[in-house]
Amino acid sequence: LTMWDKVLQELPKKKPKAKHFSLDLETTTKVFKDSTNVRYNRAYSWSGGYKDIFSDDYYIFEKKKDEADSVLHELFTTLYRFNYVYVYVHNLNNFDWKYIIDYLILNQGFTFLREQQDYRGNLDRVVVWNSQGFTVYNKSRMYSFIDTTAFWQHNLKKLGENLSKSTDLNFLKGETPLYDTLDDVENRSETQIESDRMYLKQDIRILAEQIKFSKRWKFIEQGYYT
Repeated sequence: LTMWDKVLQELPKKKPKAKHFSLDLETTTKVFKDSTNVRYNRAYSWSGGYKDIFSDDYYIFEKKKDEADSVLHELFTTLYRFNYVYVYVHNLNNFDWKYIIDYLILNQGFTFLREQQDYRGNLDRVVVWNSQGFTVYNKSRMYSFIDTTAFWQHNLKKLGENLSKSTDLNFLKGETPLYDTLDDVENRSETQIESDRMYLKQDIRILAEQIKFSKRWKFIEQGYYT
């Protein structure tokens, strides 16, 4: 048996103590094309969603017109219904983390801390950065965002291909929808919107199944993050 097999055998065979969601966000860095074609130095999410890894429940959010951060607003509004959540994001530390943390600091008044900082206050509206991602403390509730590239170096396309071979089900990743600006996003046809939504659902489905198939969530609940 490998070390992980032995650890898995020792873990309690209980139901999850927390919610476990796979998350993906679709973003662009430009609002519109102007006369100078300026590239704005921040990300804007035009779509996002997460899936409960133990059910077929999806939560999909589309950007509202003239509301730049409506996707993240809806994301956290729904997350705050739960007390204890693990949120898995593939490649979190390379991009999405800054966008999400900036939103929490600038729009919701959270304080940002590094893991090693000595924080003597209470954990009321605090974001704590660590090597695996970051944790959001909102009063007595906790939301741990985890970068899954710490477990699997392959991209989602490769993970989906491997899952398809292992399960005989379709986990193949679709073609990434690319839009230059938020203006392009808001001018999509209904057909394109539905196509983009199906693409997003497949991405979070791949990650959710990988977490469940590997039983990684059991290690996470016991504090094994690497």
